[in-house]
Amino acid sequence: MRTYIQRLFANLPKMTRHLNQLAQLCIMVVISIGSHHAMAQESVPNTPPPASVTPENAAEASDQTDTSPAEQSEDEQTTTDQDQDQNQSNIDWADSATSDKPNFDITVESSNKEIQSMLEKYLELYRYRMLSDLTSLELRRLLEHTENNIRSLTSTLGYFSPEIKITVIPADQRDPASELPLIQIQAEPGPITTVKEMRLQFEGDIQNRQTDLLISSQRRRLQWSWAMREDDPFTQSNWSSAKSNMLQRLTSQYYPAGKISASQAAINPQDNTAALSVTLDSGPRFYLGEHYILGLERYSERMVRNFTRLRAGDDFLLDNLTKAQRRLAESGYFDGVFLYVDPTDPNPEAAKINIIVREAYYQSMTIGPGYSTDNGPRLTFEYRNNEVPLLGWQSVTALKVDQDNQKAETTLSAIPDDDYWRLVAYGKLEHLENSDEKTTSAQARFGNSFTSDPIDKSYFVQYDKARTENLNGINDLQSVTLNGAWTLRNFNNFIMPTRGWGLGVELGVGSTFGSETNPFIRVRTRMLGYLPMESWRNGRFELRGEFGGVFIKEGALIPSTLMFRTGGDTTVRGYAFRYIGVNEENRVTSSGKYMVIGSVEYQRPIFINDRPTAFDWAVFVDTGAVSNRMQDLNLYTGVGAGVRWRSPVGPLKFDLAYGLKTEQIRLHFNVGFVF
Repeated sequence: MRTYIQRLFANLPKMTRHLNQLAQLCIMVVISIGSHHAMAQESVPNTPPPASVTPENAAEASDQTDTSPAEQSEDEQTTTDQDQDQNQSNIDWADSATSDKPNFDITVESSNKEIQSMLEKYLELYRYRMLSDLTSLELRRLLEHTENNIRSLTSTLGYFSPEIKITVIPADQRDPASELPLIQIQAEPGPITTVKEMRLQFEGDIQNRQTDLLISSQRRRLQWSWAMREDDPFTQSNWSSAKSNMLQRLTSQYYPAGKISASQAAINPQDNTAALSVTLDSGPRFYLGEHYILGLERYSERMVRNFTRLRAGDDFLLDNLTKAQRRLAESGYFDGVFLYVDPTDPNPEAAKINIIVREAYYQSMTIGPGYSTDNGPRLTFEYRNNEVPLLGWQSVTALKVDQDNQKAETTLSAIPDDDYWRLVAYGKLEHLENSDEKTTSAQARFGNSFTSDPIDKSYFVQYDKARTENLNGINDLQSVTLNGAWTLRNFNNFIMPTRGWGLGVELGVGSTFGSETNPFIRVRTRMLGYLPMESWRNGRFELRGEFGGVFIKEGALIPSTLMFRTGGDTTVRGYAFRYIGVNEENRVTSSGKYMVIGSVEYQRPIFINDRPTAFDWAVFVDTGAVSNRMQDLNLYTGVGAGVRWRSPVGPLKFDLAYGLKTEQIRLHFNVGFVF
């Protein structure tokens, strides 16, 4: 049947009789196939939009998604076959040759630019301009079909009653005269069809669990999330998109086998309204079962389970599966990961967690150049060993070199235990130069960490040693601290967020040692929030704040790497990297005990022809200060504007900022989202 329908569409221009019956058949087939594949892409670029109902059959136009092509009525099939037999003399486009010379000219005019653009792109008449040996009889038949073709196209935009005028001007009557006749098409949209009502009904387990609070909450969320509201324009793309989004929401929580069992759009041409109804069949509720892993050779199943953090008996939540897959992919142990639960699993109460992996090599090396507006060009070398001899831990060693900063660091990480905690050891050697100061430092850390999407936690002991040289002398200091760090994230997207917030807190208690012993407390907090406007078209605000403080007796010193400086791409734009610090004698800028940073940024999508692009524009104000006493904080403020590109790897930010203190403009470039 499907092959028959495809042939039927290919020969559509041949049919001049019974167009209403044919349109009904096409609608039922197209939307039946569309609903059974609602999770797939709703439209294909450079192809005409799907056929829709016309005013002649719109009194009760429906697209029952529980009817497959094989279930169409026998009468409809018979009628269509007769039509095909009676129109064998029509043009056979598939077998006809084309010529280099057009048969006629076409102009399309409409006060609605969207309709005009659609007709110029998809009108079938354009396909026959270059047909060789086109007779006047065949052209007349094409023109008879054109009005129905126009109505079919405009209906996909919600205009079911367009005013259409088709005029043919012979070649000898054109001004100036021409060798080709001119076909003029005038198409005015008429009133747009709007949504009158929407009914959402449920079947299956989701309907049966009336007393289950989680399922009741899901039903309410599905009802609230329906995209087409009363008085909204009814278009084919909005209708298909709304159903697809609804099905995606249903199948992402508890019910991966859910489907749209029926949907209907009843168009009333008298008052230009659409009555919509959708029935969701949830199918059975799914719970996770055991892991079923393919591709393991060197690593253990226990390691995979501890990275996924999925347990038998857990509810099926697509978000948890996505996070588990990302944790495996980011672990460094695998080059490829595919994790899924089969919605056709015969045992939904303990559905298998299917995991297919491709193991990474035990050892790998990466060398690459880079560039930042903070530090200029750089070269990075990284060596990874996924199973260190004797320990069995993973190690990552990196060497980074740029014009002002040279750093070597190593991280050793154990495999997560059954509670998802992992031991971590870290070491770093670094040499950092500013215009008036040089710092050579070493750091060693050992502790336990827990990493997840909502919250990261770590507890560790840390040793620091820093030697700082400037015109005012040399400081060579050491310290040991006990630390805790917590990061809480509540963003709607962890790659490119548009709403939500994050909060990070670090707390350390320790003491310097050497020539003097001075206990101290070190605190650092940071906050990031996205506040969307009422309409997404109006953009969002990004709010950022940070505070750092070292509490120690007055006059006492600690390693400069535990103190604060700021300025640059990710802190206070308009100033160079680490430009803002404590101004000492001899015009030396050094690190300080206290730091504050604040930023307000407004981001708004960029539209072209009223369509959103992958770019946002932004305006911002950044401010920050560093001092050795809270009362001495002196704010450095930068203002500017920039462009954001929502790339597949995260946001790319290009900013021009003006520093009010320096009265200079600086370019800032930043890639990705990290919190």
